[in-house]
Amino acid sequence: MSGSVQNGNPIAPNFHITKEWLQNSVNNYVSKDDVFRKEFLAGIIFVGAGEEEVQITEDGKELLDRFGMRFSVYLNTASERLMPGPCVVLNHKALEVSRLYPDENGAFLAALRPGIYNVHEKALSIAVPSRLRYTNTSETPLAGLRVAVKDNFNLQGLRTSLCNRAYFSTYPPCNKTAKCIQRLIDVGAVIVGTTKLASFAATEEPTQCVDYQAPWNPRADGYQSPAGSSSGSGAAVGAYDWLDIGIGSDTSGSGRRPGHWNGCFAMRPTFGVIPVDGMVSSFEMFDTPTFLGRDLQQMRDFAAAWYGNELNNRIVYPISAIIWPSDFWTFINPAQESLAKAFTSELEAFLGLHRKDISFAAEWATSPPEEAGLESLDDFTKKASRDSFWYDDYHAFDKFREDCWKKYQKSPYISPPVRVQWEAARNITKAERDEAIRRLLIYRGWFLSQFTNANCGNVLVILPIENISPRYRDEPPAPFIAPTGVTTLMLGPILEGPELVVPIGEIPYQSKVSGIEEHLPVSIGLMALPGSDLMLMDLARECLKKAGRPTRVHAGRHMFKK
Repeated sequence: MSGSVQNGNPIAPNFHITKEWLQNSVNNYVSKDDVFRKEFLAGIIFVGAGEEEVQITEDGKELLDRFGMRFSVYLNTASERLMPGPCVVLNHKALEVSRLYPDENGAFLAALRPGIYNVHEKALSIAVPSRLRYTNTSETPLAGLRVAVKDNFNLQGLRTSLCNRAYFSTYPPCNKTAKCIQRLIDVGAVIVGTTKLASFAATEEPTQCVDYQAPWNPRADGYQSPAGSSSGSGAAVGAYDWLDIGIGSDTSGSGRRPGHWNGCFAMRPTFGVIPVDGMVSSFEMFDTPTFLGRDLQQMRDFAAAWYGNELNNRIVYPISAIIWPSDFWTFINPAQESLAKAFTSELEAFLGLHRKDISFAAEWATSPPEEAGLESLDDFTKKASRDSFWYDDYHAFDKFREDCWKKYQKSPYISPPVRVQWEAARNITKAERDEAIRRLLIYRGWFLSQFTNANCGNVLVILPIENISPRYRDEPPAPFIAPTGVTTLMLGPILEGPELVVPIGEIPYQSKVSGIEEHLPVSIGLMALPGSDLMLMDLARECLKKAGRPTRVHAGRHMFKK
């Protein structure tokens, strides 16, 4: 038998069950929950008082008849406690009901609770529990929030794949959940599944994803790159309105790029505030968990719960300068830059500040750090990002390559872009890596002293994520080019500050797939000093509201209603 438990608005002795009370209760269920259906009203379990202690009015009985109620049960809470919402009654027990959603965009690797593969639709089905069963408390502020987790975080009982079949088969199921994911579970979040990524959290376009097919970007014509490496979390958040938050990771853009391309908010937190224990790391100096969502207020609430007390001892100064880094915007198309400048003007009006157009290269030339000598910014940092990041990334998987050889007496399969990067990284020496780190730290010190002195305080840097233009999933990417210097995606990691990706508009293009005009999502990056995470989200939300812009995006083809 199927039925629904009514104790979200509990009854009590001498209670009158009226038509109005019943209708309000059902309307509340329907508005809050996508698992509940009126068909569950065939049986109703009333919790709070015995049948002889309550009275159903005549109009209440008529409404129950229209609902199709065939049986009802009255339970006193002293004898049994049930959570509200839909259930299945089996052997006199009320069992929780979940709804199965097909993973039509191929974003997930594994489904939890319980995880079913539909052989007819050939799509993984993701089970989500009823939202009615959860109540937020001070101990569980994220109760019932549905979260998907990138498959480079360990989950107890599951194998971690990194989207590489050799890695998946080399290691047994994990015996412990990553610390930051356990923290989410402890505050009430529901982990519904694990999501795909570019293998080894590197950079892969869809044609380069060999072991596991790349997720499908839900925006525009549906055939655009989902970007990476947190491609699955980005695509899932952009595609599914039944999912609240996607967890990713970010080293040099892995969490921010999917936000940009899949049209959703994304947050790279202040470095170090989210623990990385149990996350497969590639470059510990930059690696951090990230999160993506469609609703900025929900993102802010999520961050406050996930961070816990990690920001309590940090002094956060108000924004006193807006920096437009002209060097980074040189490579961005005019339409995208125009959207970014329009939003920046709204930020200026909101903060009462005028932006400063600054060339970091020119500032360096005028007042370089003493350690740089006569080297230009480009020359000083040319190999710094590559030699540091690539060296650590390659050697982070030394043990995996050894373990795979011991188990199978052969080398693991590695996708072409990762193989190219690893082969180049093999030639980087430890001394070159250490020198690269030294230069990054010098750059960090120079930037902070140059732009955040006592007169400047906290700064808001307006960053492009990537140049947006059609990037079809069936087209091979341009030849691989090693990163040089301090790029727009490297600035935040080097400075250890938070960066918020904010969707601000769409750019039209003629799709070769659909044959009609489609619209690519456009986002902007807002970066501030370490510890400014919550302030940054508050600032963005209030600025968007004041400008009459939405603070949430829709799932599906378009971010905003047409």
